[in-house]
Amino acid sequence: MATADDFRVALRDAVTTGGVDTVVVDLAEVTFCDSSGMAVLDEMYGLASDRHITFRLVNPQKSVRRVLEILGMTSLLHT
Repeated sequence: MATADDFRVALRDAVTTGGVDTVVVDLAEVTFCDSSGMAVLDEMYGLASDRHITFRLVNPQKSVRRVLEILGMTSLLHT
């Protein structure tokens, strides 16, 4: 929750940069992601989809992967 706004800004910048066709979010260093962070990922996935940009998550730690599974967001994972 403390970093969700910064996360949103960074991802929005990545998704809205001209000429971008793919955004890859490396979650290797993320040990915890609460509902605020997941909401940002979902929101940015929607924005990317609207702009016909591929949006993928890579390297989630086990705890983050589990939350993605519970929320039905595993389609965003790219292994």
